[in-house]
Amino acid sequence: MGFIVFILDNVGGHMNKKIIAVLFSAVLIAISPFNSLQLTLAQASNNNGIFIASYTIIFDSEGGTTVDRQTVPNNAKIDEPLQPTKQDFDFEGWYSEPTGGYKIGFPYTVKSDMTFYAHWSVAKYTITFNSQGGSLVDNKTVKNNETINAPLVPTKSGYSFVAWFNEIKGGYRIAFPYYVTRDETFYARWISFKTVIPEGVKAKSNNYNTCSVSWNAVNGASGYKIYRATSSTSYKLIKTTTATQLTDTKLTTGTTYLYKVIAYQTVGKSTIYSKDSVGVVKPIPSAPASLNVKKLTSTSSKLTWNKVSGASGYTISRSTSSNKGFSVVGNVKTISYTQKRLSKGKTYYYKVQAYRTVGKKKVYSDYSTLVSIKM
Repeated sequence: MGFIVFILDNVGGHMNKKIIAVLFSAVLIAISPFNSLQLTLAQASNNNGIFIASYTIIFDSEGGTTVDRQTVPNNAKIDEPLQPTKQDFDFEGWYSEPTGGYKIGFPYTVKSDMTFYAHWSVAKYTITFNSQGGSLVDNKTVKNNETINAPLVPTKSGYSFVAWFNEIKGGYRIAFPYYVTRDETFYARWISFKTVIPEGVKAKSNNYNTCSVSWNAVNGASGYKIYRATSSTSYKLIKTTTATQLTDTKLTTGTTYLYKVIAYQTVGKSTIYSKDSVGVVKPIPSAPASLNVKKLTSTSSKLTWNKVSGASGYTISRSTSSNKGFSVVGNVKTISYTQKRLSKGKTYYYKVQAYRTVGKKKVYSDYSTLVSIKM
């Protein structure tokens, strides 16, 4: 808009000068073609008859909260207004353009009408991990709606870490990966190590004289002690380890073994033990693998399979249904079997078990996979 200056003669003294300025300004405003030009009586009196234009700065918050415009005289300085807010976004500053442009510095000298545009970036939120007396866990800061994975498990002497919760007491357990939509604090939950029970203890047969035992890791454990017993013997320590599994060999086929797992935690010169958890297993031969059947003639077929370690022999079962009616049709010590006198057009299903003779008793494996053939 610019500005217009009127200098008045000093006629009739200072008081007359002001009156003339006011009267003249009234006439000027009435005939001015510039609607945006704002001239005030205060400007006239404050500037001794010199009229100065004023300008408006519009603050476009680009979807944020409203920020009032400011109208000030030419060359006046304005301070930065209160920052707007916008859900899930962080305010970066006022700029000369909606996109790009230059950042406005404050205080700002006003010389023309302008619009300043708020620039935003996707908000970042921080998840604070309060370990409740345990080891320090770093906080995680990510953008809105990004996910975080579980942090490293904290440790605390004499305790075992349970999980992260949204409240110190009660609340709900935090599941990871976790979607972050605001600043939050997660709290560690602990239980006394003496009350811990190792979970997930599983004992399974690997073959006729070997089994494996596995369990879930116990938070805060320094290691594990594994004890073994049978129905006729008491528990005996067989392994101290930091792993979560072991393989036990030189076992007797068909004998039931009990494995007790106890976690321990070393605190200084002391050792704290958890409660125990038990797994039970009976070593048996492995199931025959790679069972195959092929037609020899229109009424005969041949089955073959892989040798099973420690097997004394094999039992072959047959049915004309895939899920019932199986009966034993042969026992062999080799790894093949020939079936004769079959009916043309019929479909036969076969499965094989390995067995190991222990004393006068046969200990059987699980069945092989099922195979079929149509004659």
